[in-house]
Amino acid sequence: LAPLGNDMPLGFDYQSVSCPHLAQEIVRYAGQPVAFVVADSSAIAADAVWFNSEFNRRTFLEGSRDFLRRMPDGVAAHDLNAVEDKSAVIPPGFEPCQIERPSHQGPLRLGWVGRFEHDKRPDRFCELLEKLSERHFPFELVLLGPRDESHDILNQIRNSFGNQILFDGYAQDRNEYWRWLTRMDVVVSTADHEFFGIAVCEAISAGAIPLTPDGLSYTEYVPDELRYDTLDEAARIVDRLRDDLQRPSVWSHCRQRVSDYEASNVGVQIDKRLSETGE
Repeated sequence: LAPLGNDMPLGFDYQSVSCPHLAQEIVRYAGQPVAFVVADSSAIAADAVWFNSEFNRRTFLEGSRDFLRRMPDGVAAHDLNAVEDKSAVIPPGFEPCQIERPSHQGPLRLGWVGRFEHDKRPDRFCELLEKLSERHFPFELVLLGPRDESHDILNQIRNSFGNQILFDGYAQDRNEYWRWLTRMDVVVSTADHEFFGIAVCEAISAGAIPLTPDGLSYTEYVPDELRYDTLDEAARIVDRLRDDLQRPSVWSHCRQRVSDYEASNVGVQIDKRLSETGE
């Protein structure tokens, strides 16, 4: 941010407000009046406001209210209770995998489907792999998703576990993407930030069992016993999932929990909400 004149307001959108710490830093840096702008005020002006998860909705409203408490002159101008009343959770939907899962015997296959960026915390993923290796858990890796090829953590994973990597790259088309999803036994997230998790849902549809942090949007569809608070706990879950006889029933439960998020089902929700909004 460049310093502005003392009489010039500063505005930013809801993505900043939904991260209260960032909002505080902006206010502290600016040292001047700040205009509260919610996606160009669209949430306030809209007839309906949709969020892709309850976590997204809750953090938006909590972050916005917290921010407005720091800006008392702006409270009256922004009716967040009205925004909450007209809000709804409509998941973005995902296309389920269309490729049959091949049979597999051998080490547990762990999958990564996120960006190699700081908010997805690939450093924690690498640390988990190191913990599994220290405990002599055999595993193989499928590493999907966009990345900077020079990323330090990615190269660290390649150096430490290169002989265990089955695929490492960005799938060139949907069929290749699905094909590698079907090779995963467990899809791992170590993210700090996730408002939904389409790629995790796609991996579940392809036969993978999710292993995620206990928080964010994951609490809405990942069973309690597959969410972790610490990496040691995550390692213990991976150990349990090495049981070939238990995995099918565990996966079936996970698959059921994301079935409503399939695009065909979400489309029905969207049509219904649009008709109600237009009445």
